Amino acid sequence: GAHYGRGEWDAAAALLRQLLEEAPEVARAWFLLGVVEGARGRFSAASDALRRALALAPDDSESRHLFAKALARDGRATEAIAEYERLLSRAPGIAVAQTELGALLQGQGDIDTAIECHRAALAADPQLVAALNNFGAACRAAHRPGEALAALERASALDPGRPEILLNLGNVLKDLGRLEEAALVYGRQTRTSSPLDAELAAARGGVLARLARQSEAISALERAVRADPNNVGALGRLIREREQGCDWSTVDLLARQARDL
Repeated sequence: GAHYGRGEWDAAAALLRQLLEEAPEVARAWFLLGVVEGARGRFSAASDALRRALALAPDDSESRHLFAKALARDGRATEAIAEYERLLSRAPGIAVAQTELGALLQGQGDIDTAIECHRAALAADPQLVAALNNFGAACRAAHRPGEALAALERASALDPGRPEILLNLGNVLKDLGRLEEAALVYGRQTRTSSPLDAELAAARGGVLARLARQSEAISALERAVRADPNNVGALGRLIREREQGCDWSTVDLLARQARDL
């Protein structure tokens, strides 16, 4: 318990496996091992442990939900969808599971069913930020910008600094031709070192370039490239903006960097 509470995942996994060698019939121990393996990024091991937990306690909604999530994180979308559907057939009010299923279905190209899942999630919990964000993204994919904008503005009001919301909201504003607002939204991130840093900065740089605000565009694109040197789109846009400003030494350096990717 102490290892698990402090987040010392390797020690916790070893302790749980030792316990399970002595008492393999303890479903809760298999569940906790699944939690720990997921925290270690070992999603295949997590799903194996949770499968064992469910074999011992098949009606445990918590284990089935985590099992579905582990399968999804392990790239096994079809199996994950089946487990989410099994879970929700018994407990349709689990809002977060509804929207997670919707996100998976959207990834499979089933946008209409994804939207219905997000609607069900929001019916169960109208303030669920993940569902608002996912619903907005799905509506944008379905070319329903009005609904997308309303959902994403609500999500942003509830969680102003979440990078994925800012990216989706900025994208909808850009689609609507509201470029000044999009640039502001892309630049509004308050959380640092997000994996989406590069995407947000690149998107802002692209919009600023369209607004002919070259120096700001270059600054944003440089930030994108620093955050993710493999972002070829941001690097190409930065080269084009530098070319317009005739900073040839920097252009040459960037061009060599692009060739090396």
